[in-house]
Amino acid sequence: MGLLVRGMLGLGDCIRQRCIIRQWLKTDEIWLETSWPCLYHDFGSKLHFVNYNGTLRTQTKNANREKHLMELPPPGLVRKEIRMMHAAISLQGSMLGAMLYYAKCDKNDYDFSIPVPIAWHDKVDAILDGKNLDRKPIMFYRPLVVRTEWRNSRPRNPDYKAYDKLLNLIRDRYFIISVADLQPGIEWIVGEPFKADLEFHGGELDCEMLIALAKQSSLVFAAPGFATVMAQAVGTPSVCIYGGHETPQAHSLYPKTAPHLSIVPIKPCACFTSSHMCDKTIDITKAETDLLQFCDGLHG
Repeated sequence: MGLLVRGMLGLGDCIRQRCIIRQWLKTDEIWLETSWPCLYHDFGSKLHFVNYNGTLRTQTKNANREKHLMELPPPGLVRKEIRMMHAAISLQGSMLGAMLYYAKCDKNDYDFSIPVPIAWHDKVDAILDGKNLDRKPIMFYRPLVVRTEWRNSRPRNPDYKAYDKLLNLIRDRYFIISVADLQPGIEWIVGEPFKADLEFHGGELDCEMLIALAKQSSLVFAAPGFATVMAQAVGTPSVCIYGGHETPQAHSLYPKTAPHLSIVPIKPCACFTSSHMCDKTIDITKAETDLLQFCDGLHG
């Protein structure tokens, strides 16, 4: 049987859905509507890609980059959709749990890890050549941003002052590479800009390079979003600082291949709404202790 599958939109969710696509490929040939074909580079010839003709800026940019991989689906395919609803997240205990529930997939098979081709590493090595990285391990750093396309970006973000304070606590341990795709009025950094050792803030790193950079890094430091999911997929230690909207429970299904630290507000909130004024106050003393112990455990 052939399936025409409408996939998720966000980069992190599209990484997570690897485990669903992999399960469905055991019995069916799939035409997947997606903006991110590269995320499924290892799935073989039974998986085809159909351009998801949306209007989201980053998704459209990558779909155009990979348009040579897109096909027109044949007629007669059975339609399916990968999705998650907030009620199901609460019922199933996590975002990926909700996705697996709606997809009627095995809830115990949630491995969305990504093998990273050498060619992707070569692309990163070329852009980092001559940047004097040998003296410190690399940190993949995701600044806090607001995107007009995502209503939940602002409530999701942690308190930026606490975020900056925790980052500065360990900044001397790492060569920090900051990644974003900023555009005035469309996507911008929250609070005072942090001066990283190296910045790619104009979308210079494509999806493949982001994945390879996450793999090469010793730590991913981020708020909830694609960077943390990417770290989980490639097995890199990660720190995730939470704000409002959700708690670590929502992200609790992932390949346990690397240490992970979640830092949450004193009063965690799992409202999953864009209008609730969540209390994002963090016990900064405890958070600093936890972060230092975590990093000490990674590097001795």
